[in-house]
Amino acid sequence: MLSKLKYWSTIVIECDGGITRLDTSTPELKKSFYLNQNFRNPFNQMTNIAYQIGEPDIVNIKVYDVLGEEVAALVDNYRVAGSYSVRFDSSLFLSGIYFYKLVTFTFTETKKMPLIK
Repeated sequence: MLSKLKYWSTIVIECDGGITRLDTSTPELKKSFYLNQNFRNPFNQMTNIAYQIGEPDIVNIKVYDVLGEEVAALVDNYRVAGSYSVRFDSSLFLSGIYFYKLVTFTFTETKKMPLIK
């Protein structure tokens, strides 16, 4: 039923005043951000962290110990919308609970991952 669909538009304007893009899409598609639970959980030395971003953005994924100290920066790049995966090598870390956090301009999520050696 078309009357139930909600659309929104974004007009992107360059510095010189020229219109570069008119983007019309559904918010459900536009805002699909996910941070999956790491795979193997708990893990021994290596684990994969999968995530999805719904729009182009600068993406940061960092790992923290239980005291909140940053112990690793896994991603710090501009990414286009899509699904990604990053591998975390914990060979230099002690057993314990760690947290990984995905941060973009519009989305933040943190998940827990136990490391068992």
